[in-house]
Amino acid sequence: MKKAKKERKRCKRHPEKFLVRKCFRCKREICSSCAKKKFKHFFCSNKCSYLYLLDNFKKSLRKKKIYKDPLSYPLLRVLFFMFFFLFVISIYLLYKKPTIEMKEYFIKKILVKEKEVRHFYDGSIKRFNTDKKEIYLTFDGGNYAQRAEVILDVLKENNIKASFFLTGEFIKKFPEIVKRIIRDSHEVLNHTYSHPHLTTYEINGRNFTRKDITPEKVFGELFRTEEIYEKLTGRKMDYIWRAPYGEENKEIIRWASRMGYIHIRWSFDFLDWRSVEDYKKRLKEFFKIRDKRGYILLLHLGSPENDTADYRVFLSHLIKELKNQKYEFKKISEGLRKVYY
Repeated sequence: MKKAKKERKRCKRHPEKFLVRKCFRCKREICSSCAKKKFKHFFCSNKCSYLYLLDNFKKSLRKKKIYKDPLSYPLLRVLFFMFFFLFVISIYLLYKKPTIEMKEYFIKKILVKEKEVRHFYDGSIKRFNTDKKEIYLTFDGGNYAQRAEVILDVLKENNIKASFFLTGEFIKKFPEIVKRIIRDSHEVLNHTYSHPHLTTYEINGRNFTRKDITPEKVFGELFRTEEIYEKLTGRKMDYIWRAPYGEENKEIIRWASRMGYIHIRWSFDFLDWRSVEDYKKRLKEFFKIRDKRGYILLLHLGSPENDTADYRVFLSHLIKELKNQKYEFKKISEGLRKVYY
């Protein structure tokens, strides 16, 4: 008797076709339409073909023992030592990071024939280089002036001349005070017109030039103050200035120097714009300094507090102690004149 032929199964997805192959991975029977040829084999689906590839990769890893001993694999060994080397270098650079040193700028002696010539100087003068016991009182004037009369009285009583850095707005607001400063033979210097923030110091603690600050802006601030002062007093202002809030950098100072301006900073700030407690505390700290030759002292014509009585005592005590230590009081222009002429 003849053997009965096996019935050929048909594909469920393609009923017109017979199951003629098996998936290389899962061994499932497939028709010619279902067969996916990948990686030199036939599979029932793309998923099955990629799973086959993954299984093959895992087998090769086990064979090379990368899981148990990764550094036995040459490429991984090279990568490991590269990353380890970069890690060591980064730790070293962090440990040896560069530090920014604060530098004091002193004026060099320059011979100038004519006194009307404007001088160009890129640095900020923090202290005058002198062997004599000379000290420089400077007062900034912006929005407040309630101490002005007291300050001028104390200076007159002690026969002392000082330098006043005033804004253009201050000169417009307090013209009589400005006239008295001139009558008493003090000097008025430039503190810009509107006392603007020139750098980003109040935002991030860095003296980067603000986006809205340009050379034209700086020129305008200084020139407007010159004009107002000359209109009020009939005199020309010396080319000496101080940046508001002490916010300045080399770029801004260079812009001002194109107009011939020299920037004056300070050696010691009494913080008298804050409170009575602050400047009393700073006064004690100031007298602990042994060598104060050429020091430029920063004081203010006013503050939000009504402290005229306390300020009279404070200023009188400061002047008395400095006189006892044989210090002679000078104006900023006198300090510059010794160097430039």
